[in-house]
Amino acid sequence: MRFKIFNRRNLRLNIGPKIIGGFSIVIVLMLAVSTIGYLGMKNFDKSLTEVNTRNSEDFYWSNWKAEITRSALNYQAFFSTGDERWLQEARNRITRAEENQAALSKIVGGERILDFQTISGWVNDIMNTYQARADEILLGDRSTTRTAQVINEVGTDLDAVVNTINATIKSSQTRTARAIKQTEESQSLFTLLIIGISGIALLAALAIGILVSVRISSGVKKVKGALQKMAAGDLTVNVSIKDRDEVGDMALSYNDMQKKLSQLVSQFKQSAVYLNNASEQLNIAAKQSSESTQQVATSAQQMARGAQEQSNNAQETAKSIEQL
Repeated sequence: MRFKIFNRRNLRLNIGPKIIGGFSIVIVLMLAVSTIGYLGMKNFDKSLTEVNTRNSEDFYWSNWKAEITRSALNYQAFFSTGDERWLQEARNRITRAEENQAALSKIVGGERILDFQTISGWVNDIMNTYQARADEILLGDRSTTRTAQVINEVGTDLDAVVNTINATIKSSQTRTARAIKQTEESQSLFTLLIIGISGIALLAALAIGILVSVRISSGVKKVKGALQKMAAGDLTVNVSIKDRDEVGDMALSYNDMQKKLSQLVSQFKQSAVYLNNASEQLNIAAKQSSESTQQVATSAQQMARGAQEQSNNAQETAKSIEQL
C-alpha cells in the first residue's frame, strides 16, 4: 500500500481563496462581536430586571412600613379622642398596608421570605389588637388603663416590626447597589470585549489586505524586472517565487519562456558558428579554384604562344622550300 505524504509544494491556494479565507476570519470575528453584544444585552436586561425588582421591593417595604406606622398613630388618636374619623383613617391605612403586603408577597424571594412571613404575622397581630380595642371603645369601654396597656403591649411589637423592616430595606438596598455595580462591571467587560475583538478584526482585515497586496505586487515586480532585463538581452535571469497561486504560475511561465529562449539562442549561436566555418571553407575552396584557373590560363597562353611559334616556323620552312 502506497501512502501519499503531504507536500507543501503540492498545496495550491489561489489569490481569490486567500482573500476570501482572510476575510472569512474577519467575518467570524465580527460574528463573535455580535454574539458578545447580544449576550451582553441579555445580561444587562436580566440585571436591569433584577434591579427593578429590588427597587420595587424596597418601595413596597417602605410604603408598608409607613402605612403600618400611620395606622397605629390613627388608632392611638382614636383611643385618646374617640373621634371615629381617626378610626376610619386607620382602617384605610390598613387596607393600603394590605395592598403593599400582597404586592410584596409576589416579589419577595430568597432568604427574605422568612422575614416577610414573620413581619406579616406581627403586623396582623398588632392590627388585630388595635382593632379589638377600637371595638371595645365603640361598645362603651373607654378605660384609659386598658388603652394604655394595649398601647404599651403593641408598642414593643410595633418597634420590632419597624426595626426589622428598616433592616430588611437596608439589606435590600445593599443588594441592589451590589447588583447595580455588578451590572456596570459586566457592561464594562462586554464593552471592552467588543472593542477588543472589533480592533482585532480591523487589524486582521488591514493585515490581510496589506499581506495579499504586498505578495502580489512583489511577485509582479520580480517578473517585470526579469522581463525588462530580457528585453535588454539578458536571458540569464530566473524568477524565484514560492507562492502557489496565479503570480507563481506567471513566474513559472516566465521561467519556462526564459529557458526555451535561452535554448533557442544557444541553437542560433551554434548554427552561426557552423555557418561561419562553412563560409570559411568555401572561401578557401574558391581561392584554390581561382588559383587553379589562373594556372590553367597561364598554361593555355603558353601553349598558344608555342603553337604560334610553331606556325611561324612552319611558314618559314614553307618559304624556304619554295625558294629551293
